[in-house]
Amino acid sequence: MWSKTTIGDTVENQNIFKNRTNPWEDMGRIKLQLVKRTTNNLMKEHKDEFKKDFSENKKVVNRYTDVSNRKLRNIIAGYATKLMKKESSQEQ
Repeated sequence: MWSKTTIGDTVENQNIFKNRTNPWEDMGRIKLQLVKRTTNNLMKEHKDEFKKDFSENKKVVNRYTDVSNRKLRNIIAGYATKLMKKESSQEQ
């Protein structure tokens, strides 16, 4: 499937993206290990308090962590929201 890439090859010359309009559409954002670990610990201890609503999850993260950085709090709450939505879609 993967062919060896020579130094002069560009993405357009390679066959790996031939059937896609945007070659990066399947890629997601990379989360920091700190975010994943913190979110997973919160989900283990307080799973019943998390919802599929981002603003509610921000309050839960504020209540149970000492994250002083607003951006980091939002990333943790967003990841928790994503996990709750994923879990509810798998149940159906």
